[in-house]
Amino acid sequence: MTQEGDGVRNWDFWDWCLAGLLAVTATLTVVVVGLYAVPRAPLVIPELQTALRVGRLDEMPPNSARLERWGRELILVIRSSGNELSAVAAVSPQDGCLLGWDAQVQQVLSPCSHLVYSPRGGVVAGLSDRPLATYPVDVRDGVIYIGKQR
Repeated sequence: MTQEGDGVRNWDFWDWCLAGLLAVTATLTVVVVGLYAVPRAPLVIPELQTALRVGRLDEMPPNSARLERWGRELILVIRSSGNELSAVAAVSPQDGCLLGWDAQVQQVLSPCSHLVYSPRGGVVAGLSDRPLATYPVDVRDGVIYIGKQR
């Protein structure tokens, strides 16, 4: 660094290089510390999982449904008005349409081909005899889990 007579310092090329290096080092340090300080989501490998955690039972009110993704599969988890839990494939095997839960009639509906399924996956109405794939449901310590497809 050079100095002028009035006491003000002028930065030369190497001073700027050193300042830039210090700024990059400080930024990288903050990023690395931040990556280790922030909690990461657990690693989920659907092929190796025996069950999928859906959520707490008290977070899912009676007569409601929740759409869950387990790898490439979409699953509709249903809690009927009688507090019975079931899990079925959320995609219609007939037309590939995303299914929905109708709370008024308590059935699973396909908006594309107007198929109607029971909460257990059986065909109730429509031009199909192919039931939905079902998944075992288990509640442990107030937490809902679904298992591999039956």
